[in-house]
Amino acid sequence: MELNHHMESGTFSFPEALTYFPEPEEYRLGPEEYLKHIAEAKKAVRIPIIASINASVNNGQTMMGGWTQYVKLIQQAGADALELNIYYIPHQPDPAGR
Repeated sequence: MELNHHMESGTFSFPEALTYFPEPEEYRLGPEEYLKHIAEAKKAVRIPIIASINASVNNGQTMMGGWTQYVKLIQQAGADALELNIYYIPHQPDPAGR
């Protein structure tokens, strides 16, 4: 409920904000399927495979949780490089911008 609240915050004044993020059912692959996809792509082509992962930050610090272990699995699956997207979705609209 809290995530939903923050993801829809401000959407009443900017309706297009509802389309900023994909709906959960739009994600095509889960974590295990993604690793299999990387391994299959590595076997099928002779070009570098660049995997991608999204990681979040909390209070300016990266969340050193399960995603760091998942990166190792991505490497083991055969990825030659990794695109790392670190992002932070502010969820406290009250603090000053500075």
